[in-house]
Amino acid sequence: MMDTPVFALSEENIKKISGLLARGKVMILPASTIYGISCIIDDAKAIKRIFDIKKRKETKPFIVLISNTSQLDCVIKRPDDTRGAFIKALWQKDEPDQVTLILDRAENISSYLSAGSDKIAVRMEKDKTLRKIIDITGPVVSTSATVSGSNVVPKDIKDIPEKIKQSVDAVVESKKELEGLPSTILDFQENRPLLIREGMVKLLDILEKVKID
Repeated sequence: MMDTPVFALSEENIKKISGLLARGKVMILPASTIYGISCIIDDAKAIKRIFDIKKRKETKPFIVLISNTSQLDCVIKRPDDTRGAFIKALWQKDEPDQVTLILDRAENISSYLSAGSDKIAVRMEKDKTLRKIIDITGPVVSTSATVSGSNVVPKDIKDIPEKIKQSVDAVVESKKELEGLPSTILDFQENRPLLIREGMVKLLDILEKVKID
């Protein structure tokens, strides 16, 4: 039986959940795609715990979730026109597309978070309640709530290994079923998007939305 505290993802719990994250707690959060293990991005001790909980090599970086594009200022270097066009088309709307963009890491962000890379993977969260939490805490780390290398897709609390649920400080449960598909990941090479992983959003649909020269 799980004795880790469980909170519903609700308006009533926003302050409680954001307060725990702000104090460096490691939590399971329901992103709109799947359940992930999360902490704030500037707590190296908490990030190290996530690597340990997942049994993940520290050479494999995490995704960073943001709640609004103004938070990019503290995560990435100023994007050029091409990357800016993708950010605007995919994220600057009421329901952001679940597309992860690999962008140039800001110098103030520890390379530990990006596994030594000068780039960082960023996604705008779609769930409005979770965005309100990230509005308070600032950007958070996100990685699937599974043991590294597992094929399990944690779209439900029951899909998360019991050992992982026991290893975190709290679990936040969504009232709705998660989409269960990973985000699409795009990198950029010579100012053109390079598809790293195709998830719920198809590359052709993305290119139709983004107008670049």
